Amino acid sequence: MLYVLDFNNRLRLHLIDTPDIGDVRGIHQDVKIMDQMLTDINNLCHLNAICLLLKSNASRLNVFCRSCVNQLLIYLTSIGYNNIIFCFTNARRTSCASCDIDISMLTRPLIETYV
Repeated sequence: MLYVLDFNNRLRLHLIDTPDIGDVRGIHQDVKIMDQMLTDINNLCHLNAICLLLKSNASRLNVFCRSCVNQLLIYLTSIGYNNIIFCFTNARRTSCASCDIDISMLTRPLIETYV
C-alpha cells in the first residue's frame, strides 16, 4: 500500500508499506507482494531510502525472505545500497549483541560486491 504524507505543501513523503514476507497464504502471495513493491518503487521519480523492518528476536531469516531481500538489492543496484536502513523491532534497549538475527546474512552480498 502506498501512503503519501504532505507536510504543509513543503515536503511530500511517499511510504510504501507491504505485508510481511512469509505470508500465510503461501509463496504466490509473497511473489505478488514483492512485484507490487518493485512496481511502486519504479513509479517514484526519486528514492531517498529503503527501510527494512526486521524482528530482532527472529533467529533466522527463511530462504524466501533472503531471496526477496536479495531481489530488492539487485533491483536497487549499487546506487541504492547506501540508502538502505535496517530497522529492528522487538529489540532490547541495552545491546544489540543479544539480538538473535544475524544482519551479516543480508549485508554480506553488499560487502562482497562493492567493498
